[in-house]
Amino acid sequence: MLEIALVVICLAFIALKLMSSSKNSKSKQKELSPTVPHKKFEYLTTANERKFHTALRCCLPSHYSIHCQTSLMALVQPVERKNNSRTWAKRMDFVITDNDTKVIAVIELDDRSHNQENRQKRDEYVNGALCGHHKLIRFQTKRDYNSREIAAVLNQELNLVANADVVLTHSA
Repeated sequence: MLEIALVVICLAFIALKLMSSSKNSKSKQKELSPTVPHKKFEYLTTANERKFHTALRCCLPSHYSIHCQTSLMALVQPVERKNNSRTWAKRMDFVITDNDTKVIAVIELDDRSHNQENRQKRDEYVNGALCGHHKLIRFQTKRDYNSREIAAVLNQELNLVANADVVLTHSA
């Protein structure tokens, strides 16, 4: 009789464990399901960044590519993993690469928001992260961009022979 009671208790314990693990796996599935609403973006960049991109594209020779909104983590990685989240969350406006995707330069457009203290701290972090690894070029945002002016900066900063004879201005 004692043996039957022990078997019943063991079976009840196993049944409870199975039911409990089944509930846990269902709750984990709910956590992983895409239930968070999202909003679609049509463009990777702002309207002003698109103007700059067009002017930049006009002055770059064809053997260079422009990448938009590239994660800083794709360019550099902190030595200590605990700092990964600070780097992972940051995006660079533009990255110029050669056709083999070797990074030539990183470009950031600085608007008025870069005068704010939190933006200045972000800029300091980005400057430090890229220092000694990739050339960072900062341009002030403008209403219109002239590809000749951009080409002159690229020539000076990178010794890159850009198409300085192309002039393209944009108006909003």
